[in-house]
Amino acid sequence: LQKEMARRSIPLAILLMISLIFLVFEIVQCKRNRAQGKTGKHRSIIVSIALVAWVCLNFYFDVIPVINDIAKESFVCVDGLYCAGPVEKETLLRSAFVSIETDEGEVWLKIPRGEQKTFPEGDCSGTFWYAYNSEVLLMIETEDGNIYFP
Repeated sequence: LQKEMARRSIPLAILLMISLIFLVFEIVQCKRNRAQGKTGKHRSIIVSIALVAWVCLNFYFDVIPVINDIAKESFVCVDGLYCAGPVEKETLLRSAFVSIETDEGEVWLKIPRGEQKTFPEGDCSGTFWYAYNSEVLLMIETEDGNIYFP
C-alpha cells in the first residue's frame, strides 16, 4: 500500500511543483508587462491556477485515502469471485478496476498501478484483502492455494 501511495503521489507532486513554478513565472511576467504599460491576456495564469487546483483535488481524492488506510490500518478481508480478469484498463488518469462478487454484493476494487501483468486472468474465487478507504486490492488467495500480490 505504501508503494501504491508513492506511485500516486510522486507524479502529482512533480506536476504541482512545475505548475507552481509556471504560475509564479506568469505572475512575474504579468507584473512586468503592467509596469511597462502593456496589457495582455491572462489566460496562461488561469490555466496555471486550474492545473494547480486539479492536482490538489486529485491528491485529495487519490492519495489521502491511502494515507488514511495506512494510518488507521483499515483493511478488509472478503470471500468472493471474479471472472475474466480486470474489467477496465489503466490509463494515466485512472487505475484499473476489477469487480468482485461477494455474499454482500458487488465490490469494485482498484488494481495497483502498473500491476495488471501480475493479476490472475480467468475465473478466480478465494479470499480478497483490500484497503477500506482507497479500495485498493492488496492480496488474493485463491481456493487452490495460490497467493497473488497485485
